[in-house]
Amino acid sequence: MSRLLLALTLTLAVAPAWAPAWAADADPLAALDHGLRPDVIAPGQAAPAWSLAERMAHHKVPGVAIAVLRNGEVVRAVGYGVRQAGAPDKVDGDTLFSVGSISKMVTAATTLRLVADGRLDLDRDVDDYLKRWKLPASAEVPDPRVSLRMLMSHTSGLGVHGFADYQPAEPLPTLVQVLNGEKPAKNEAVRFKHPPGRLNDYSGGGVTVEQATLEDATGQPLGTLAQARVFAPLGMTRSTFQGPTSATANIAKAHDGQGAPTALPRGWESFAEPGASGLWTSAGDLGRF
Repeated sequence: MSRLLLALTLTLAVAPAWAPAWAADADPLAALDHGLRPDVIAPGQAAPAWSLAERMAHHKVPGVAIAVLRNGEVVRAVGYGVRQAGAPDKVDGDTLFSVGSISKMVTAATTLRLVADGRLDLDRDVDDYLKRWKLPASAEVPDPRVSLRMLMSHTSGLGVHGFADYQPAEPLPTLVQVLNGEKPAKNEAVRFKHPPGRLNDYSGGGVTVEQATLEDATGQPLGTLAQARVFAPLGMTRSTFQGPTSATANIAKAHDGQGAPTALPRGWESFAEPGASGLWTSAGDLGRF
């Protein structure tokens, strides 16, 4: 269970508190000592002045990484707490986190770079590119036509909101098994819930079709495409869709909702659909992105 999402939420919550007072020599992280606030403050309610340490304890979060940007540049990337509850290893700005659905933004950026290079067309039917799998026709959608634009804007009509993670001892399905909902995949098959283009309906399944489209059109895995078109140009040296190995250093380990380590013994989960949820990155790299 990733905790970087909370760090991003805290960063957004604290930004209004320090933004008016920013100066060239000001410490942009000072507000974390007393400036965190809830998303909503009711009329007449006094605004609390939480510290980051208090919020981490409240949410049972062992470690947080935060990047601060000024004028589009990363000025600070720091960590608080530890990478695994009960262990001494501290989080820093380069600690690798599993960032869940933030993956979708990087997948979209990779898609758009391929569009800019003339390798893909945003509005062409993705079935023209797909080789391993095809859009499933149904009584409601007898002749499906879906574009990359629809997949990225969650208007494709395809289902499967999100995906479960895979524990260390569990087999990992192929991308086609994920799309077909075949074991060992844990999800239902990616099928149409609505006709394409009719509704906005968040779909991790649609982003997985986007990933399959990129890979089938280029003959390269998403990780290779993202490395060449996003990570390397931006200097994102701590980012990967391949996932860590036992030799990877400085990893934030998985924890459950009570803050207890999980996915043991190695301490992290795997993802069969990297385009939708399999990115590993650091606060510093995400700031560069």
